[in-house]
Amino acid sequence: MPAGTEPPKRGDFISWSALVVNHAVPSRQQRVRSYLKSVAQSAWELANWLTHAANATPFDGQLALDATASVLGAFAMMIVRAERGAPERCPDCGSYRLAQDYRSDVGGEGTYFLLCATCGWERPE
Repeated sequence: MPAGTEPPKRGDFISWSALVVNHAVPSRQQRVRSYLKSVAQSAWELANWLTHAANATPFDGQLALDATASVLGAFAMMIVRAERGAPERCPDCGSYRLAQDYRSDVGGEGTYFLLCATCGWERPE
């Protein structure tokens, strides 16, 4: 929790998800922040509606499952990216063409590397 901030209520998914987005996504990426908050709120509202809808169909249930899976995938990617501290661009050439490579022959059990497809820069993860 940011200093001086009151935590949301335990069941307030929308406020908690906004808090996570604000922590994990840099403020300069306002469109990404907005998208993640919006998709989380939309999926929550759909699932909440489905829970109480007397006229819901199997299609509605599948839609809610797909929406939930999408949110979980996007949030997982956002959190992993924030925790890894991976650069958005190659520090040598500035390219966006960064990829991850697993090398089983390094370090006994293998190691992941972040590499640039443009200039060949790499670093172990």
